[in-house]
Amino acid sequence: MGALIVHKPDDHIDFLMKSLEKYKNSKQSLAWNSFIERENNLNNTSAPKTKQQLKRDSIPQNKREEKPKNQDRPSSSKSNKDIKNILKGKPIIFVGGGPGSGKRTQCEQMVTKYGFTHLSAGDLIRAAAKDSSTEKGRYFNEAMSQGKLISTEDILGLIKDAIYETADKASGFLIDGFPRRIEQGIQFEQDVAPCDVLIYFDVPDEIMTKRLVKRGETSDRIDDNEETIKKRLVTFHQETQPILGYYGKQGKLITIIANRKPDEIFEDVSYELKKLVKTQPVVPPRDPQLDKLKNKKIIFVVGGPGSGKGTQCERIVQRYGYTHLSTGDLLRAAVESKTERGEQLNALMKEGKLVPMEVVLDLLKENMIKNADKSKGFLIDGYPREIAQAKKFEQLIASCNLVLYINASDATMTKRLLHRAQTSGRIDDNEETIKKRIKTFHKETIPVLDYYEKQNKLEEIDSELEPDNVFNQVREILDKLT
Repeated sequence: MGALIVHKPDDHIDFLMKSLEKYKNSKQSLAWNSFIERENNLNNTSAPKTKQQLKRDSIPQNKREEKPKNQDRPSSSKSNKDIKNILKGKPIIFVGGGPGSGKRTQCEQMVTKYGFTHLSAGDLIRAAAKDSSTEKGRYFNEAMSQGKLISTEDILGLIKDAIYETADKASGFLIDGFPRRIEQGIQFEQDVAPCDVLIYFDVPDEIMTKRLVKRGETSDRIDDNEETIKKRLVTFHQETQPILGYYGKQGKLITIIANRKPDEIFEDVSYELKKLVKTQPVVPPRDPQLDKLKNKKIIFVVGGPGSGKGTQCERIVQRYGYTHLSTGDLLRAAVESKTERGEQLNALMKEGKLVPMEVVLDLLKENMIKNADKSKGFLIDGYPREIAQAKKFEQLIASCNLVLYINASDATMTKRLLHRAQTSGRIDDNEETIKKRIKTFHKETIPVLDYYEKQNKLEEIDSELEPDNVFNQVREILDKLT
């Protein structure tokens, strides 16, 4: 009876006969709702779920987008095929940065120099909502006035229309305010095209706060007060970190340090975009002072925690007159200097953010040039940690002559560090932390070692021996080099 009430068939007898035939052929026990079909299995907890259902179930109810009915939703008049065709040869650049990061200023400069079209998701929604004479305008106006979340599908519709309308005169597209979540980025790839890069303007929270508070003195914006700014920044970081990770893994993330003068920031942006727009060959700007490094040997020293590389570096300095540059020491010295750069680094490190590669390279270059006249060569440890860093060093400074790998077993390194812990007082000299550090070291180092081995620049030193015997191996190699 329940099935008859729910389905209301025209022919009751025929419906019951077919239902009983299904039951006879199935192995399920008869229940009151056996013949009531469940739409899309939404209420059937035993039914296997699709990836989309599982993803949706993992999103808290209050975070889900409200999906308007199809008849209420304005649709884009452009097909995915149309969009993909008109985008050929036109780069798509996502622009990211927190409130007060200065990304809009940089977008304006990119538009002026490269002829890109700048599309802001927020501006597109506000513009659509203003036009109450159209179905689209009324829809967005109602959604905003009721505080509803605008769905990914609707934002994409606006972006697609805007791309289509401006494609003839645009050499590429800057899109900011989108995506805010990884699934939005994936949907964009499917419906429009994969982005070429994500340019992220990175500014410490305290500097963004300072800028916004200052703006609040004249803007009259109700959200430019310190308490609201802090909440906005927390939300921004929660949304942004997964996206940065997603595009970083694809090699599409460009991070620009943006707590500098706008022109200095745009210099870095222009350098990065040369690779993308290909209007001219990429020639990194060369510092003429780098000529001082000609004929100076450059040796990267690699070794895990407790491998004894510090001891070997000291001996190399004494015997060969090299300058030892540790990236960790350079960063600490920069922070202690209390200069503008030091304050910026301090802010980044307090927030637990990685120091950008460009900053580390600048510190290395400055110290190499400063010591060039009195040094026969350079021992660099703590850099590179990945292949991209190695290539950047080659581009902007010079190629290394040699990579010394001071190799000790995990057991030996652990034993040495635990012994050191008895007198060092270092909080990271405990067994659990040591294991994690060694694991991270191997994960980072193996690709770099492979990279230099292919160039025949890698020399491995057995560091299981006594320090004197280890140094005998080092001497054999360096005597040939010099």
